[in-house]
Amino acid sequence: MSLYEEKPRSKCVLYSFGVNHETRFEGDMLDRTDCEIFAYDASVAEMGPECQNRPKVHFKRYFIGKEDKIDSHGNQWKTLRSIMKENGHDWIDILKVDIEGSEFPTFDAIMDNFGEVLPFSQLQMELHVRDDFVKFPEFLGWWERLESRGVYPWWTEINLNPIYSGQRAWASEYCFINTRDSPDNHNLLIQNYV
Repeated sequence: MSLYEEKPRSKCVLYSFGVNHETRFEGDMLDRTDCEIFAYDASVAEMGPECQNRPKVHFKRYFIGKEDKIDSHGNQWKTLRSIMKENGHDWIDILKVDIEGSEFPTFDAIMDNFGEVLPFSQLQMELHVRDDFVKFPEFLGWWERLESRGVYPWWTEINLNPIYSGQRAWASEYCFINTRDSPDNHNLLIQNYV
């Protein structure tokens, strides 16, 4: 985050999927950077208190998914491509995703839709590696597919909540960098560290 504080830009775009009411990160980004936030979660009516009544926050009740649809519960699902088109964006500086196991089919669709260069500079994602979400061989193939598009992890932290309830660790927070980001997109991590 400090890189975004030190080098403010005219347009920093952050997309956040699965915000629930946990919006401390988004609130910190608003307080410390010039980023504009586009947040999505069909399971809540509004974002948490850190993001209430903030002009640079745009919240919609969508789920991100592999196709545009309305499900049997009336929830609206949209692909990343559709959401970006709706917002008039062709690039995302920071993409934050916490969608409780749906990250695997969703990112398969993102990789299918965008091809070899994925439309973000950084990806922050909680991965849920449980047998009811994804088996390890499928996870490995998914991970290798992400890396084949130049997206590599640079930080991780295990989510200890499952351990506290007597389960094995099955969720981890990851930060990825897109090494195929172009200089025109101003990936601050690449400019400063690569």
